[in-house]
Amino acid sequence: MKTRLFPLALLALAPLLPAQPAADAAFAEIRRLLTERPPAGLTREEAHALEMKTRDQAGRLAERFAADHPQHPERWTAIAWAIGQPRQFTGPQAETGKAAWEKRRVELREQLLAAPGVPDQVWIGVAERKVYEETGWRGEPVRDLAAAERTLDALARRAPDSDRRKFAEQQFLGAAARVDPAVFTARARRLAAETAANPAVAQMATGLLSLEEAKRTPMELRFTAADGREVDLAKLRGKVVLVDFWATWCKPCLDEMPNVKRVYEKYHGQGFEIIGISFDKAPGPTPRAMEKTAAQVVEFAQANGMPWPHHYDGEYWNNAFGRRFAINVLPTVFLFDRNGLLVKTDAKGEKLEPAVRRLLGL
Repeated sequence: MKTRLFPLALLALAPLLPAQPAADAAFAEIRRLLTERPPAGLTREEAHALEMKTRDQAGRLAERFAADHPQHPERWTAIAWAIGQPRQFTGPQAETGKAAWEKRRVELREQLLAAPGVPDQVWIGVAERKVYEETGWRGEPVRDLAAAERTLDALARRAPDSDRRKFAEQQFLGAAARVDPAVFTARARRLAAETAANPAVAQMATGLLSLEEAKRTPMELRFTAADGREVDLAKLRGKVVLVDFWATWCKPCLDEMPNVKRVYEKYHGQGFEIIGISFDKAPGPTPRAMEKTAAQVVEFAQANGMPWPHHYDGEYWNNAFGRRFAINVLPTVFLFDRNGLLVKTDAKGEKLEPAVRRLLGL
């Protein structure tokens, strides 16, 4: 899975504006902590522990800075830093401290979002993060879908053409599709009409609507594979088909691939097929190691026991099917039944084989 940083982390690079020397020095120290990296020679666990401790320290200092310097031009940046850093609590009062901080963190977040004069970059980053938190970020349960939608509406009014909207809206729609399909459909249709205000958002919403439609109507998908084979999903009716969005540079994809190959080898003879959609990037004027030609993708697939056909257009995240289906993380998989209907988009890991067996009637 591709990791994406929130704007809050990038705010550590915000320019330092002139103010009281002591306050400026304190602000600079917080920024230094946020950009500090663990020294070489530590184990992965040691480095992570040190990073969490440093971020906790930075968050506490940022909260104190905002309280001590309410007129400082970087006060809102400090608050964004404070609410964006993980806090550590130990000892018998750890749970009490954690609950108190969570209450305070939400208060600071809402104060920032409601205040006039907050810089757009800071406001948008905090609003985006709120949407993620309210809609079940990182596997957590959905907290408040309505609150997330109100925040999205405010984001649309304040920064309709912001590229951050696409990610926040997509997170919301994913959660809504799971817990309230009617809310998903209504918002996705409204966003799909935003072709002028924000084409990227409109394209994303259109893609997600097409996936919902694919659960009721067989999807059309055809192309000439990188090795010259003609691929047409319609001609695979009667088969169970996995469409796998992947890339040679994607570590989570390669980590999942042994499982995909095992299931393919076990059930291919019984009607299980795979179609690959490569997100590899065509080499530029100065080729880089991660860049691959179509021939190199074919060679990689052959060398790694992936005999199924692979789509390749060299467009990286601008891949034609990636745009069509609003793919924003790799690997992503679509699993189709024998009738060509989309039945699962999470058939990875231990979920894959049982899903394939069920659809094959085994």
